[in-house]
Amino acid sequence: MQWNESVKTTENGEIPFHYTQLSGLKAAIEPEPFESPQLTEKRKVISLSREYASDILPLFHAVGDFHYRSHWQEGVKTVEEISHFLPRVGMRCRCVMQNGETSIYTTSYRYQPERIEFSETDEKKKSSTCFLLEKTGPNKTRFTLNFYLEQDFLAVVFFKLFRKKKLEENFQKSLTNLEGLVKEIRVNPAIP
Repeated sequence: MQWNESVKTTENGEIPFHYTQLSGLKAAIEPEPFESPQLTEKRKVISLSREYASDILPLFHAVGDFHYRSHWQEGVKTVEEISHFLPRVGMRCRCVMQNGETSIYTTSYRYQPERIEFSETDEKKKSSTCFLLEKTGPNKTRFTLNFYLEQDFLAVVFFKLFRKKKLEENFQKSLTNLEGLVKEIRVNPAIP
């Protein structure tokens, strides 16, 4: 660090002071690891990732804006009672699914220019989904979807035996659907 001297002129006279640029120090600070408190109480049972030819913000809008959820996520027919376009902690909505409906709320959110992470939890706190977007290059972003269940041994075993394969297939289809949607958002950000 290099210290500089300067003088500030006020109506009462001149005030000398010393200063240094801290931007180099700020750039050297590593971001703290982030994990939602709700996720530490759960067990990861599915993790899928895909890279998209998109900047991070259009992909974030496609994934995070509930108005788009039925356009890409398999099994979601509509989303109702939206309180805000993009995820904010505590935001709730009701997803009308092909097999019923569920209420979810955003439980964590963290933004950095190169990395966006947020999670959603069902109303009964049985499962959570963590969405992670990481910029990997110019106009390239990796999207990772992690699905968690509560730490109940029987629930995890039941899930692995009867639900995991189908849910994984739905998530894979969702990641494929997302590719078309993000292209539309980039071309036309006013998609309904």
